[in-house]
Amino acid sequence: MMKYFTLLALTLLLAACAGNNDATTTDPDAVDSSAMADQDGTATVQSTVDAVQANGGDITALPADAAVANIDSWIDQLDDNEDASKVTGNLEELQDALGEQPINGPLVGMLLITLAEDTRQVAGTAPGVSTLVSALQSGGEKLTDGAFATRSLLDQTLAAVRAKAADITTLGVPTAIKNIDSWITELRGMDGTNDMIENLEMLKTELGASDIDGERVSEIMFSLAEETRELAGDNQGLAILAYALEAGGWRLEGSDDDED
Repeated sequence: MMKYFTLLALTLLLAACAGNNDATTTDPDAVDSSAMADQDGTATVQSTVDAVQANGGDITALPADAAVANIDSWIDQLDDNEDASKVTGNLEELQDALGEQPINGPLVGMLLITLAEDTRQVAGTAPGVSTLVSALQSGGEKLTDGAFATRSLLDQTLAAVRAKAADITTLGVPTAIKNIDSWITELRGMDGTNDMIENLEMLKTELGASDIDGERVSEIMFSLAEETRELAGDNQGLAILAYALEAGGWRLEGSDDDED
C-alpha cells in the first residue's frame, strides 16, 4: 500500500508545482531540479501502476504494516502544500485506522473512497492517476460493501455519505437538515449528549442561513466529530461518522478565504 500513497503524494506535489505560474524569474538550477522530479515522479507512477496490476488491482490485498510504517514520511512531504491539506488529514486518519486492532474495515474503506476522489480532483490526468483512482475506489467499495445495510439512523447516514464519495459536505442542505433533526430526536434523553444536541442545533441554524458561513460550519463539525468519537467507544459505525464529520471540517476549513 505504501507504493500507492507514494504516487499520491508525488502526484499532488507535481500537480501543485505545475499549477504555479506566478513566478517572474527563472532559476536554471530550479528548472533542472523540476525536470529531475518529473522524471522520478514518472518512474514512481509506472512502478505503482505495475504494483496495482500485479495485485489484480486490489489495493486491499497489500499489507497494512508497510503503509503504517511509511505514511509519516509522505505526510511530512505534503505538510507545506496547502492544496493537499485534506489529503494529509486523510492519510493521518488512514495511518491511525491501519494501526488499530482489530482494523475497522469500513472506516478504511471510506478513507480509500475519499482519497480516490481527492486524487481525482487534485491530480487530474497525470500519468497513472486513473489506475490509482480505480484501485482506491475499488478497494473502498470492497471494504464498505454491505456495511451500512440496516435501517438504523446511523447506517442510513453513513450510506448517504458513502454515496457522495464519503464527502458529508456534498449532501444537499434539505437532506442534511432532515438528518440533523433525526439525530436530535435520537439523542434527546441520552446521557452525555447535551453538548452534541446543542452543536447540532447550531449546525442546523447555520445551514438554514441564506449565506452559509463555511468557516463556522467547519468549527461545528470539528466539535461534533470530537463528541461523536468520545461517544463511540467500540462502536465502529460511530467511529466512521466521527471521521466523516472531521473530514467535512477539513474540506470547509478556510473555505470563506478561498471565495475572497
